Amino acid sequence: MPPNRFEFTIYSTRLWPYSLFQQIFLYSIITKYMKLKVPDHTLTRVLEDGTIALDTKSGQYYVLNEVGGRIWVLLTEGQSVESIVTTIVSEFDVSQEQVRHDLLQLTNQLEQRGLLVPEE
Repeated sequence: MPPNRFEFTIYSTRLWPYSLFQQIFLYSIITKYMKLKVPDHTLTRVLEDGTIALDTKSGQYYVLNEVGGRIWVLLTEGQSVESIVTTIVSEFDVSQEQVRHDLLQLTNQLEQRGLLVPEE
């Protein structure tokens, strides 16, 4: 059975300091206004069970599991947030609310680490 959630792992470090209100607010901004892209200094390899991203500036690499990797592919294809939510819900056993929460968490972490940047 596929995982219900994805994990973005940086040697087991997880960051998510936002309250529910802040999460909802940030999600609404990302959904309506922000498009994200992968910068030139980020190299990725999509594997069968996940995705590996390498930040060539820092030399750090990051691992996404199967669901996180699928989200990564959809982001790099330029899919909208709502389209990504719909796709993940249809492909994995997870609720829309959980996908929205996890998608916001993932995009926040990727952006903090410079693996995603706002599209201009």
